[in-house]
Amino acid sequence: MNILKLLTSLFGITAIVLSGTALWISKTFGTRFGNIYFEQILWHVLESPFDGIDSNYIKRGIRYFLIILCLCLIWIFLVHYQRQVIGILRAAVFSIKRFLQSIVCLIKEYIPEKQNKSLSKILFSIAMVYLLGITVFIDKKFHIYEYISVEIERLLNKDSLGEDQIKKLYTVPIVHEIHFENKKSIVLIMAESMENSFNDPMIQQVLMPHMKKFQEMAEHNDATINIYGTGWTIASLTGWFFGLPLKLPHGIDGNKYMSKKGFLPSAESIFDILKKNGYELVLVMGSDKRYSGMDILFSGHGSFRILDKSHFAREGWSLEKYGGTGWGFTDAFVLERAHEEYKKLKDRGSPFVLFVETIDTHSPAGFCPADRKKYNDIRDAIIELDANLAHFSEKIWDDDIIYIVSGDHFFMGNPEFLSQIKGRTIFNLFHGDLPPVSEKKRHESFSALDMAPTLLHAAGARWDSDQFGLGISLFSNQSTLLERYGPEEFNKILGSWSPLYSTFYERKTNE
Repeated sequence: MNILKLLTSLFGITAIVLSGTALWISKTFGTRFGNIYFEQILWHVLESPFDGIDSNYIKRGIRYFLIILCLCLIWIFLVHYQRQVIGILRAAVFSIKRFLQSIVCLIKEYIPEKQNKSLSKILFSIAMVYLLGITVFIDKKFHIYEYISVEIERLLNKDSLGEDQIKKLYTVPIVHEIHFENKKSIVLIMAESMENSFNDPMIQQVLMPHMKKFQEMAEHNDATINIYGTGWTIASLTGWFFGLPLKLPHGIDGNKYMSKKGFLPSAESIFDILKKNGYELVLVMGSDKRYSGMDILFSGHGSFRILDKSHFAREGWSLEKYGGTGWGFTDAFVLERAHEEYKKLKDRGSPFVLFVETIDTHSPAGFCPADRKKYNDIRDAIIELDANLAHFSEKIWDDDIIYIVSGDHFFMGNPEFLSQIKGRTIFNLFHGDLPPVSEKKRHESFSALDMAPTLLHAAGARWDSDQFGLGISLFSNQSTLLERYGPEEFNKILGSWSPLYSTFYERKTNE
């Protein structure tokens, strides 16, 4: 085989595969802010099983794979069967009427049959330039060089990496030094992809008017964003639990990943602390608890009692009747079951955390009953979530509990109605007997990491600082680390090699 044709085929196929994969990842998981990190991709490849995943994701992946395969076959045909390609082009061109004769002359002049070598060189140049361009684009989009450079430095010379920046900033209170002024029960809703942006005047339509009213009656932060290691649900949960981003275990044997030894088993979680202080912890969700290691996270840190898709199926509830997206049961169903569980927990009189996860606003299209659709896209699911959350909120708003609603991350994808919004932010509200949030704190940069100390403070806990992990409480006068360093610098810190973080993947010696 001609070496030029071989290299042209290889470079072209590589470029096509990279382009198709990058497009699929961006359409499926990304936003226009380009905040998809390489570790997020690796996490889904290495750590997330297919258990419980929406079948639409698999179908979409297969569709992209088939498109990529077809393009690769076309490219191979162009490279290796140039005589036939030129013949096809000539036949097509000669079938066009007289006004295209000038184009026919140009084709006959510049791609005659005897100049296949010239065409091979042209195709080779196209493949090389395109491969270089898509490689640079993917690196910029997914921050691959940053990740690989840290890994190489770590492997070649750990001493050259300098100070462990995460260790320098990380702190958690000693358990016996945490005191509760009053143990307050919490209803905590993590709403899939819920943004303040859904009510932004730029989109000329208020998609969540009911929850906007509830938010205005509560404490909130209007500058909450994704940062490194928090841009997907399990990563955001890592921030809420530990005040840490989700990072892969650099240099640790694959058998020691979270699926084997626990989810960051040596990291201290706020829910571990609440459990030790007598809280009953319950998780209600309509999807499969096994997806992305959620069952390991919730059972390993706080010993949550988990009511998920499989639990409700065993109880006799029908997915055919109450199912929403391919992930599982509808949010309306989940919130009804959550309210039933809430009443049971409240009647017992002990402090509790009722953690509820919604799913119907998951990209790409979410779920909305057919008779309530207006736009036939994700906006219908957002409007439906607004109605369902408002109905749930009305039932418990005046009760003597702490009520918190927060989105987990930005909406994954780039719907047209959000394209004009330059500063998208994540929705949250904090209601109940809580310290006031200052005007400054309401508008300062906030992230999933800061949710950990905020939740612990909301439960009534007090300790000698307002920090937990790398997060600073919303009810503190201190600025968050994100605010102090700024997103760009803080993301570099979070993405840096941290020997301390790697120890969180090892089980404690006394376990």
